[in-house]
Amino acid sequence: MPDRRPSDPSRTPPDAKVRADRPWQAFAPAGVAIALVLAGGIWGGWRVWQQRQRTLQCRQAIEVVDRGYVRILEFQGSDPQAIETLANNLQAVANELRLLELSDERLAEQQTQFVSAYRELGDAYGKMADEVRRISSAKPDPQQLKELKRSQAQVKRYGADAHEQARRLEALSLEFNRYCGVED
Repeated sequence: MPDRRPSDPSRTPPDAKVRADRPWQAFAPAGVAIALVLAGGIWGGWRVWQQRQRTLQCRQAIEVVDRGYVRILEFQGSDPQAIETLANNLQAVANELRLLELSDERLAEQQTQFVSAYRELGDAYGKMADEVRRISSAKPDPQQLKELKRSQAQVKRYGADAHEQARRLEALSLEFNRYCGVED
């Protein structure tokens, strides 16, 4: 059995005991623990704030996007004025969306896509209104028949463009709703 001698205080490592000239060392572990708790609390608070910001921004964007859907769903008529009114309403929705200040990176990316889709949809309806106006004002003249057929083909093309943009909006809305946690 090894020989046990009383320990020599001069042989104890300096950090193994609290020295009388550094009494704060006794509180260092508690200070570190408090600092970790505070850091965790700040991080948790930041995450809650970030989630609230995202929720608020989702609500703002949903409100404007829904206005666009309402305009489309309420649309009735085939006269050039009704079509042009829809086109102008969709352009207004695109501008409202563009003006939203969204700090969430993914929402801002989707915002850009919505703005683009609503603008293109508004453009398609605007061009369609112009062509319908040409058709409705055409005189029954054999020389204008070629122009009338071209306008009818353009209306179909713009209608197809509008339909494609509507499908794009639908797909974008599904992705947006998933990100914002909105139930269909």
